[in-house]
Amino acid sequence: GSGTATLALRFPPLANLVQALVTKETTEAVTHGPSVGAMDLLSNDSVTALVEVRQGVTVYTAGTDYTLNADRVDWTPGGAEPAPGSSYQVTYRFRDAVAPVSTTDSTVTLAGGVTGGEVLLTYDYKLPRTDLICLDPDGRGVYIEGLSSRSRPVPPAAPATHLPLAEVHNTWVGAPRIVNSGVRAYPFTSIDRMYKRLVDVLDLVALERLRRDIDSREPVAKRGVFVDPFMNDRWRDAGIGQDAALFGGSCQLAIDPTLHRLGPARPLLLDWTSEPVIAQPLATTCRLINPYSNFTPLPAALELDPAVDLWVETRTEWLSPSTAVFGAGNQARTTSTTEVVDDREELAEFLRAINVAFTVRGFGAGETLDELTFDGVDVTPAPALVADAAGEISGTIAIAAETYPAGRKLVRAVGASGTEASALFVGQGRIEVTVMRQITTVTRWSDPPASSVTGGTEPTGDGGGSGADPLAQTFTLPAGQGRHLAAVVVRVCAVGDPTSPILVEVRPCSQGLPTAEILSQAYVEMSGVVIGQPTVVPLPEPLWLSAGREYCFIIKSDDAEHAISAAAIGAFDAAAQAWVAAQPYPVGVLLSSSNASTWTAHQDEDLTFELRAARFAPTTKRISLGQVDLVDCTDLIIRAVTDLPTAECSVVFEIERPGGAIWRMVPDQVLELTERVTETVVVYAVLRGTETASPTLFPGVQLIAGSLRDTATYVSRAFPVAGAERIPVRLKALLPAGSGLTVELQRGGAWETIPLVETEILEAGGWVDRSHQIDPLDPQPAWGAETRVRLTLTGSPAARPALADLRVATI
Repeated sequence: GSGTATLALRFPPLANLVQALVTKETTEAVTHGPSVGAMDLLSNDSVTALVEVRQGVTVYTAGTDYTLNADRVDWTPGGAEPAPGSSYQVTYRFRDAVAPVSTTDSTVTLAGGVTGGEVLLTYDYKLPRTDLICLDPDGRGVYIEGLSSRSRPVPPAAPATHLPLAEVHNTWVGAPRIVNSGVRAYPFTSIDRMYKRLVDVLDLVALERLRRDIDSREPVAKRGVFVDPFMNDRWRDAGIGQDAALFGGSCQLAIDPTLHRLGPARPLLLDWTSEPVIAQPLATTCRLINPYSNFTPLPAALELDPAVDLWVETRTEWLSPSTAVFGAGNQARTTSTTEVVDDREELAEFLRAINVAFTVRGFGAGETLDELTFDGVDVTPAPALVADAAGEISGTIAIAAETYPAGRKLVRAVGASGTEASALFVGQGRIEVTVMRQITTVTRWSDPPASSVTGGTEPTGDGGGSGADPLAQTFTLPAGQGRHLAAVVVRVCAVGDPTSPILVEVRPCSQGLPTAEILSQAYVEMSGVVIGQPTVVPLPEPLWLSAGREYCFIIKSDDAEHAISAAAIGAFDAAAQAWVAAQPYPVGVLLSSSNASTWTAHQDEDLTFELRAARFAPTTKRISLGQVDLVDCTDLIIRAVTDLPTAECSVVFEIERPGGAIWRMVPDQVLELTERVTETVVVYAVLRGTETASPTLFPGVQLIAGSLRDTATYVSRAFPVAGAERIPVRLKALLPAGSGLTVELQRGGAWETIPLVETEILEAGGWVDRSHQIDPLDPQPAWGAETRVRLTLTGSPAARPALADLRVATI
């Protein structure tokens, strides 16, 4: 027509209108072809329909006389048709591109189309994104962009050296929403006022507990009112089969998780080459590594595969805990209002059933494995395993389900000669980067942290120093940006028993002395060492060290004759033909100890050493983590531990589908699909960094594929309703198109459907408050002494329902 039409976009806000096609109608005079049954070409293309074909008063019949064939009037059906060479009129509709009259973020206004005609829009729309504002170690503001997502964008992970200040939620409609998430420094006057208020609050809580203690002993309904906030499974009937998932204040369809273990086997960084960053080349003397002749053997190495598990289980028959992992990613279906909840119960988390392969290196040839414990429990295999000619023993530890609490577990192996080897296994949903680095790089513990047995605390104790007489050299990276330490270079000047190795550890310092925390560890066989030449000790992986902070490397050995070069003030370096007239390395100092705990500083002496850092090129790397067979998949999560040393570093996972389409995700981001997917996908990790900083992707990456159930049932505990005339059931519901809800009350052994009588639209998007009640004018059922509420949800991946705040009152 001659007017305009305003079309609402399905996916706002609009970024760019690529093309707008409207349906137009025109009447055209066409000359029939030179023969019977010819096809006559119309002047416009993209013809969608022939409205009328006529010659004078003769109107031809579509299908019988003619058809539409590729923008032509096809007269081959054999019916009536105009004489060859004569003209006739054709009224038809076709698609044509038009320029928009106007556009907004959510609408497009067009003109020139026929009334009721089809409109095709091709446009780009803006994806929401959550960014992060941080302060770097120098106090400068840093803006870190997140990953755009069609729904539920998550903020990027803040580097360990940056302080998060605020989240910027960009919806691209109006000004972005700023959420202050930073750490504030409160003055002591405010802290003192809060402390005094806390004393008053604790007193009020004590009085409230005395008054409300009856709640835990009374029936679930009090004074004829039953409520369930859907925070957990506490108020549902465990004796009746049901499968709805309750968490976060919502009742939803349950999701069945399937875990897929992915690579890598070792920590992943960008490709790198090493370059010197610190050097002290002077050598005037030989320093014994073990000057006090401590002959306690160095521990054997124990490696676990996998050493981490990012999934834990709870002892429950319902899927609420596992569904919460997926549902937590969509805040639109969980309630977030401030509530006072009387909740004194929580489900204990356990390690799931998993087989852990172990390899012990450093036993004697033919030495038997006398003892193997996991979290203090004897798991020694029978018959006893025997080391091969290289001193290695391999086997498997079968972890039974619901046996070990989640957390850090100490695995300890003891040989017949007394040789010991220890390692840490961690099974919990979140693992700190420091702990993850120790698990993957430290394989030889002389004195494992006792607190690791039960999990949940930081490693304490010597961490590998008991019974050792080590040397240590402190150092500090130049001011500016930190670097990844790739190797330590020392000069061996004497070798005792070539079969006795040395151990090199990198540790942080506190007040100028080494701490018990091991950042990285390397093992050096002395059989291949050349005396007087630099010995390069590569670390298992480049280790990020911050600039301006003091660290040290420690060298240990159980041989009394191994020695390394050092330089002292006032001595002469014969190789350099120079006197050492000043501190060889003025930034650090040489330390020695007889127990790796109490240290002696040698202020006029430093080891001969060189530190090499990694330089990364290229600064982007895409690595395949393996294939995964998805079966009936509706939800996806990737669990991974990453280390992002600077704001320029990032790790993004790409899931490539068979057709080439890619899903991009960051760790712990929930991807909800709108259809069920059964296909084989390939998972990639994309690492981005700079020439001097690289992200680290640790082993243990897991892809968790969820399958949403189509129905869910919730049944409450029984509550008394004796003498009730009416029982209204109220709840909040989010029911997208394609989902449904049935509310029922139990009457004896049968269930009575309670119809919907009223709805109230809430402020939250899509949520309504529903009231279900049997019409008071209709005959009322005889409810008996007690009843239960049964809620039945139906939905699909494209229509996911949710319920909240169930209330039932007896009147």
